Amino acid sequence: EIPKLGVMIETPSAAIAAETYTDDVDFFSIGTNDLIQYTLAADRGLVTLSEYHDALHPSVLQLINNVIEVGVKCNVEVSVCGDMASDIDGAKVLYALGLRIFSLAPSQAPLILNSILISQKKLRNLNKNEILNQKNSQSVRNLIN
Repeated sequence: EIPKLGVMIETPSAAIAAETYTDDVDFFSIGTNDLIQYTLAADRGLVTLSEYHDALHPSVLQLINNVIEVGVKCNVEVSVCGDMASDIDGAKVLYALGLRIFSLAPSQAPLILNSILISQKKLRNLNKNEILNQKNSQSVRNLIN
């Protein structure tokens, strides 16, 4: 069997142009840590900028959503790796946007799975555009909780 070939989506340019890779790959893996850092110009290694490193910032969600939609449209598997998948609110938003493959810390798996299962009906009934059109991350948090 031929191994599957994928690409990490870790920069805004890769997320925006995801469709250009679909003829060459079997899957996308969205690296949320780097994607957030590069989108918000907030180095995650600098404690002084940590307040700006927010996974639920609307611009980050727009980029992630684009990759998910391209994946669905072009039959390319999409997963997420990075801290966002191990965060309860982050995982809920990813699920609401249509993501179904999460890579997360084993210690977080039961907590994340349980939070999604508890919120599953509400998350499925959320309009994706309502999430994507929020003005800030706190509005996104209020919407999903």
